Amino acid sequence: MGMEDSCPVTAPIPPDCEMAAARVAMAAVLVAVLVPASLAIHYTDCGSKGATISDVSITPCGNGPKCVLVRGRTATLNITFTAGEESKSATASVHGKVSGVPIFVPFELPDDNACTAGGMTCPVAKGSAQHYSQAIAIKRIFPAVSALVKWEILDAEKKDMICLLIPVQLH
Repeated sequence: MGMEDSCPVTAPIPPDCEMAAARVAMAAVLVAVLVPASLAIHYTDCGSKGATISDVSITPCGNGPKCVLVRGRTATLNITFTAGEESKSATASVHGKVSGVPIFVPFELPDDNACTAGGMTCPVAKGSAQHYSQAIAIKRIFPAVSALVKWEILDAEKKDMICLLIPVQLH
């Protein structure tokens, strides 16, 4: 049993207990600073239709200019925004462009319904607060390359509600 388990809760606190309390407090600060739940990522808006994007994060990702995705793991994309238009439905469309390749290649999602699989509130009302979340399996067979991911949430007419370009690095 450590000193932390036998320290009194009332004053005066013995010096050994003060040191134990200081170590616990320092560890809590380090965990809060070094292990955030998710970090905002670098992205470019590529044509969101009147929507106001308030937060985009991928967990885990890191905080560099490119989101680092580890092959063989799952990452979760979260987008919080205010809808610029109304729509009866919403679907996700994902494409990737590897460095040196001039075209975006489609990436299949297990379920592209942004309402049922992504957690959005549908039908989408203009001005409504929306949150979209999607887990992405980063398969081991994917090459370790830099890529640009184009993530769109499309309205019922297949027009962009949200369009993001996200630089990633697969490891």
